[in-house]
Amino acid sequence: MVSVAYLMGRFAANYAAIYRAFNEIKQREPDFCPEAILDFGSGLCTSVWAAEATWDNKVKEYMCIDISKHMHAVADALLRDGDENRERTVQNVFQRHFIPLSPQQNYNIAISAFSLLDLPTKSERISTVRRLWKKTDDFMVIIENGSREGFKTVNEARDLILGLAKPLGKDKEGDIENGYVFAPCQHDLSCPKTTSTKENIEPCNCVQEYKPIKESKVKSNSLRERFSYVILRKGARQNRADGHWPRLVEPVIQRSRHVICNLCCANGQLQRPVITKTKHGKDLYRCTRHSNQGDLLPISHPDTLTDPPSEGEGQEFTGQ
Repeated sequence: MVSVAYLMGRFAANYAAIYRAFNEIKQREPDFCPEAILDFGSGLCTSVWAAEATWDNKVKEYMCIDISKHMHAVADALLRDGDENRERTVQNVFQRHFIPLSPQQNYNIAISAFSLLDLPTKSERISTVRRLWKKTDDFMVIIENGSREGFKTVNEARDLILGLAKPLGKDKEGDIENGYVFAPCQHDLSCPKTTSTKENIEPCNCVQEYKPIKESKVKSNSLRERFSYVILRKGARQNRADGHWPRLVEPVIQRSRHVICNLCCANGQLQRPVITKTKHGKDLYRCTRHSNQGDLLPISHPDTLTDPPSEGEGQEFTGQ
């Protein structure tokens, strides 16, 4: 019954977050299509459905790891549309209780979504991240809830791969293959939110709207999932056309004649530019006004946009 309750309460929300992360890869790397995906803490195989939707049913193999046989059973029932005599809707989905040890089998994407926080110690989380990084040939995706603890857990994985964290105990064993942050960060420096002088660090997260499962009896037609994530990629950071674009780390503040943005920039710094139609052009103003938290903003030099608004531009804006 716990597995069924999890299905009703979390499947749609988890799907929304995973799909958002996968879509970040697809939008920025349109020619990339994974052949094999490894999911640690796969639960209801939510990543399978998200990947099928993202890459048009072209993924050839899924390895789903979860210690719960009940979760595996419900996931299998979903893949068979509730009929154990039917073939699975998605073929080549393999369910296991532990990550495969064979060094010969690697994957294009290794993902852990809403699972690392379930591990009892930091040492176990770090060890799991190391193993997932070894098992991917390209991307590793880490997703947790958008709380401070979730953000801290995501940042642990980020700092480990980038070599920003001091190794502890068994974590000292073995080298970590080089990689960089594909998203959401445009840099490989320490997260500026963690270096803030504020006593309570605000987590870096984004929000994804989704529709709840009809049978869940949720009255609202639309809900919002707040989550923290990082997508790491093996190799050296590539020069990209959008490589210097900053990312919105908070909702855009709407005023009557200008908008205020909170941006994480490619230099590893937080910027708070003010954008107006008069000073910065109609296109950038409209683009910014209709952007959401977590989006990249097409600004090459955000530090040049920090002039304060002109007198009379400070009224609150309540509409779109």
